[in-house]
Amino acid sequence: MSELLTTGEMIDRLKVGQLAEVEKKAQIPKDYWRSYKHVTKIPNGDIKWCTETGTISPSEPLILYGHTVNWIWRILPSYVSFEEAMQALKEGKMVKLHRNNNLDVTVFRKWYRLETREDVTFDDLFNGKWTIEED
Repeated sequence: MSELLTTGEMIDRLKVGQLAEVEKKAQIPKDYWRSYKHVTKIPNGDIKWCTETGTISPSEPLILYGHTVNWIWRILPSYVSFEEAMQALKEGKMVKLHRNNNLDVTVFRKWYRLETREDVTFDDLFNGKWTIEED
């Protein structure tokens, strides 16, 4: 699970194309809550409401009001395929395998570690959720 962030921290850390989800525990006025609970940063730097799949609401930017400043956010991981993760490992990057609804995260730093992990199954390797970590 990624860390919980304030609205300001989320705005500072969110990268173009990433999704952030407002934490369900946040106190959101019912009249404000639409069908969206995710935001994404678009190339011009604006942060827009979107669906869980990243479909952007063209007319609904995230507007900072008193109540929105106090919301709690979580930036969602950008998952890649198994093939992309293996290519990143070959390039010397660190990758993570997320299993069991992100409760179990296995870190791989070098190619050879894939051969030594007894707790990772073939199903995990090919169907798991992978992320490539920034340096």
